[in-house]
Amino acid sequence: MQFYYREPVLQLYKPMTAEKLQNQFRAMLMRCAKELPGENSKLNLCCEFRSDKVARSVVNRAKSVLAASADFFSATSPHTRIIDIELHERIARKFVDGLLACEPGETLLLKDAYDVFCGIVKQQSLEPVKRSEFSAMVVPLIREQFNVALRNDLQIDERQGVRGWKDMKLLVQADPE
Repeated sequence: MQFYYREPVLQLYKPMTAEKLQNQFRAMLMRCAKELPGENSKLNLCCEFRSDKVARSVVNRAKSVLAASADFFSATSPHTRIIDIELHERIARKFVDGLLACEPGETLLLKDAYDVFCGIVKQQSLEPVKRSEFSAMVVPLIREQFNVALRNDLQIDERQGVRGWKDMKLLVQADPE
């Protein structure tokens, strides 16, 4: 139940309060009053229809009429908000599509994939996500695209029980910390 307006320069949706929407409604009524020829009555447009009571009722009606479906801002939708989780999901999709590849004999560690993803998120000036959130986004995408499941039983060097994917490769190197 959030109102958004489309910012014309960035072509992104920004949150808008109900009060701001009421003010925009009032401004539209004033523009309408200016467009009317002089012989028409403008009293209702300028006074009664611009009242708080009328503006609130219009915004309340707009909540039901203008409600968008839950997938309006999904990761696969062309509609983009300024800040929200679907931005991370979009990056995760690009990450899987462009930076991962099947490579027999290779092993991709969850930690390495997460580190590279965090670097990309940082470059985009977004808030980092927890590793569990990263896992929840990326694991189904990798399974869907490469038909490879996340394993919890990998043995790397002398460590056992390491999480990662067999026969997967990261096309870029993780930054050493």
